[in-house]
Amino acid sequence: MHISFLKEKNPCFFEKVMHNNYCYSHEDCDQALLKRSRFIRDYLKGFNKASNIPNKFYISNLIKSSMSIYGQMQEEKLMGFIRACMDSPSGDLVEIGSAWGRSSFALLNLSVYYDIGTLICIDSWNEKISVEQKSELTSSQLMQMNWDNMFDSFIVNMSNTISNNCNYIREISNKAIDKYEDSVIFTNEFGRSKVTNKIAILHIDANHNIEAVFNDIKIWSKYLVNNAWVIFDDYEWVYGDGPKNCCRSYREIIKPIYWG
Repeated sequence: MHISFLKEKNPCFFEKVMHNNYCYSHEDCDQALLKRSRFIRDYLKGFNKASNIPNKFYISNLIKSSMSIYGQMQEEKLMGFIRACMDSPSGDLVEIGSAWGRSSFALLNLSVYYDIGTLICIDSWNEKISVEQKSELTSSQLMQMNWDNMFDSFIVNMSNTISNNCNYIREISNKAIDKYEDSVIFTNEFGRSKVTNKIAILHIDANHNIEAVFNDIKIWSKYLVNNAWVIFDDYEWVYGDGPKNCCRSYREIIKPIYWG
């Protein structure tokens, strides 16, 4: 099993390019993205299966398309996703905490590129539930969000994809597991999606309280296949150490792992 922590400290390169007047034309922006993609490819060459690295045009498009979606995912996470998908086994991809769908969009595209499996996004998109869970984000921040609009944005952002490769469960993590075990997920927006109940990549990015993170890994880890990836988001986070502490504890239990 592989465990990855994602540090998101630096401003997103794409957002610098698009919003800080670094480029003066679409061509300049695309050239900047191609330059950045070459850096990402050089980084990924340091790992096994370097022959599986996407070409610079695919990586540039992935950055451009993903970062056009509102959200908090930064470029470091995108690099981590590519790294995980490069040698992921076949199986389901389960994302706990999807919000507007920026990371979901990236994961789905990489899953299709590497032919991994179906992506299932789990999120309540519910203001009351999110506040009651006492996330380390303040209640006032959570109350300011329009959760139904966020859900609509998620559907919009994921609707240009191949529907049977992606679906969602609008529940909190511990309630979503019953629907996941049905082996077929149905929604009006995406139709029917088959799942294998064997998880190749588990991305945990919901409530960051340590109890919630431990609960997510506890109830979903039984579905992990050999050599699966577990990705803990926000290892270094301004609001607390829940993901970091859980990740550190978990890596002592599950071996062998990739740590990076």
